Formats: sequence, C-alpha cells, structure tokens
Amino acid sequence: MAESRMREIQRIVGISSSLGSTIYDSMLPSLRFGWPGSWVDMLLQPTMGSSPESYIATYNSPRELHPPVKLRLRAPAEVGFVLSRVPVKSLQQVWAILEIVREQAWINELLQSCDWLPDVGDVGIPDYNNFGDQTLEALLTGTYSPDSLPVHVSIPSSAPALGVEESPPSRPMLRMVVPLQRRPGEAMAPRTSVVTLAMDPSRPRGVRVEVNNTLVESLDEPVRRGGGLGIGGRLWAGLVNG
Repeated sequence: MAESRMREIQRIVGISSSLGSTIYDSMLPSLRFGWPGSWVDMLLQPTMGSSPESYIATYNSPRELHPPVKLRLRAPAEVGFVLSRVPVKSLQQVWAILEIVREQAWINELLQSCDWLPDVGDVGIPDYNNFGDQTLEALLTGTYSPDSLPVHVSIPSSAPALGVEESPPSRPMLRMVVPLQRRPGEAMAPRTSVVTLAMDPSRPRGVRVEVNNTLVESLDEPVRRGGGLGIGGRLWAGLVNG
C-alpha cells in the first residue's frame, strides 16, 4: 500500500504522523525490513530486493485490434507498507478505511493485469532514419503499422513530506503517454496523447478515463473489463468514440 494511502488512514483514526506511532507499528513499513524501493517495487517484485528505475511489460490485444503495446512504468518514489491491523474506534472509521483499501486494490489490480520485468533497455521506438522506401512511403501516407507501440506509464504521487499536515490525497490514478497514428501530410514528429485512469465510484462503471483532460466515456468499459493498460493501443487504432 502506498504511503499516501497509509497517511490517509492515519488521519481517519486520529493518530499523529510520527513513524513511531501505534499505527505504523501495526502496518509493517517496508523500510523497517531494509526495502530500498517503492510500493510499486513491493507489488511487482516482492522478492527481488532491489529497486529498478522502471519496469517494462507488453499488452497484447485479445482480438489483435492493434500492435502490441510496449509499456514502460517509471517507479514512483513513494514508499510502501503492508497493511496489517488498524486500531479503529467506530464503524464510520471502518467504512472509511475500507474505501481507501478498495482504491489501493483497484490500482494494484490494474498494474498486475500485465507481467512486469525490470527495464534493462529502451522500449523499441522506431528509428525513422533506417526505414526502407516502402516503409517510408507508408509513414508519409499515414498507413504505417509498427511492430509495437511504446507507451510511457507513471503514477502521480500525493505523498506529503514527513511531519506536514495535509489534506486528504486525491484518488490514486495512472497516467500514460501514448502514440497516435500520423495523419497523411503531417510532419514526421510523432503525435501523442496523455491518458489518465482513475477509480471513480460516482461513474456508472466505477472508473474515470480522460484523454488530454477530456472525459472519454467510451473507454470506461474496456478499463472495467481489465484492458486499462491497452488503452494506448485503442487510441492508436482510432477505436474511441466521444
């Protein structure tokens, strides 16, 4: 569980921010065991014992609607904890804590929908200088289909500095920078969009998907069905309405 989520639980049960307080004694902080990395490291590589700068994974469309999506996730600096027990005093606190746990479980499940490995090299971004005439013609006419789509993934952190009183953090979200197909006649520079995925109980399908800060409802269902990490492929293929 991310530090910002744990601090929100602290706020709910009314315990101070001291790392020596009761709530931290019951939550098994990763740092207590010498864990060098973030909560993402704990989630994706719990036995690795090291903290890579980033992870890579591949998302393949079940119906081959688009080329494989090559994901690169930059691990956040936010440390992680294992939630054990929390000294609650009321049913209201129980429900509030369960909501926080549900939010964390949502983003954990989203990340675990792909198999991640430590990043040891570059994601395959096309080298436009080495293409043949046929491929160059496809690029110029906007009909080129790459072997894979490089998508950069990040998780914005809302963890405050130690000892600083804070307002409740925003819901956990995942941000992706995805490539788009180049239209005929456009410059050779690649086009990109920024996608954010977040849990949102107020939405009909419980998720919120924004592309360049604009809500795109047609992507809610693919995310709900477990295809959130493949949204970049759908955007590239133009499989988006609204």
